[in-house]
Amino acid sequence: MHHLSSKHDSVVITGVGVLSPLGSGFDSLRSALADPPASPPSAPTTGLLASYSGSIDDFGKLPLDRKRSLRKSMKLMNRETQLGVAAAFQAIQDSDLDAAAYAPERVGVCFGAGNVEVRPEDFVAGVQACGESSAEMIEAAWGSLGIPHVDPLWVLRVLPNMPACHIAISYDYRGPNNTITQAEASANLAIQEAKYHLLDGEADAMIVGSTGTTIRIDGASETDGSEGAAAFVIERLERAQQRGATIYGEVLGIGSSCVIDATMVPKPDEAANNAIRASLAQSHLSDNGGVQFTVINDQRGSAAIDRVLESRPTDLLNLSDWIGHVDAGSGAIGLAVALQRLAAADTSATRSAINIGITHNGLASCLTVRNLQPSRAA
Repeated sequence: MHHLSSKHDSVVITGVGVLSPLGSGFDSLRSALADPPASPPSAPTTGLLASYSGSIDDFGKLPLDRKRSLRKSMKLMNRETQLGVAAAFQAIQDSDLDAAAYAPERVGVCFGAGNVEVRPEDFVAGVQACGESSAEMIEAAWGSLGIPHVDPLWVLRVLPNMPACHIAISYDYRGPNNTITQAEASANLAIQEAKYHLLDGEADAMIVGSTGTTIRIDGASETDGSEGAAAFVIERLERAQQRGATIYGEVLGIGSSCVIDATMVPKPDEAANNAIRASLAQSHLSDNGGVQFTVINDQRGSAAIDRVLESRPTDLLNLSDWIGHVDAGSGAIGLAVALQRLAAADTSATRSAINIGITHNGLASCLTVRNLQPSRAA
């Protein structure tokens, strides 16, 4: 049971890492947003690839010992995991978290991930070992003939909790660790859980974010295939101020809702309405103003904004128009975009942004973030 935090409790974002089709790093994202495409990009047959080559250099500037350890670990990571870990490394370095010297038990990870696709090539040797026979005969022989040809570490490449695990292992973080697998809603939900850990005094810093892909090797996809990840370091405001950290924004309210009717039909639109209202209520923002920027992952978010807010935000960005469908990764990338929007705005006034994630199965989440006045951030 989480305690009721006082209104003075504040959780802020002190580090950002991004890997997406818009580029690698927060600065690349800023450049892309400053010069938007004239029209939404069309996905090539292979999908919209993140700016990530799969090399050790994508993880940023690392000490030699950590680079050596990471190089070995990468052999156990699928691409989704590599994207998430690389984004987290960027965020940790951006935050200068190592210099904070928090105890390993006081730093945790809560990350969103998709249901990792199993690759057929992992089983080719096993199937071939069963001989050229019917599917029924292969199934009967699989236990004795096929399984010995499957890499014993294969399962470590397909578990959705691997991004959170590898991040924690690489930096020896021993605090709270969890993975949220709720598609586009994952990132906001992961940040919500991590925020509670901070406010309950269970951690001094949390690494949060999400990673995902909808690119399939067979090319079959109902949406524009894409991939990407973003990660953040979040801390209590007073902790961040004490160590002189850069503050990108303050996490205000986070709302979530799942609506499925009596006939088991998902109602994502109603869920989005509920999530937005809950987030604004926690943020002490009214329905008739206070939100300047909105990031959504599909058009349903725009309709929900029109239903909930009396005054439509002047700046609304549909992330899928820019980078395609990134599944779980879209929520974290959306928050990075929202932070860039706030950074580019007039810093003399308080600005707020909301990041909405809506799934097809009736779940939605909404996170409200704002910039801090210089006097509060200092």
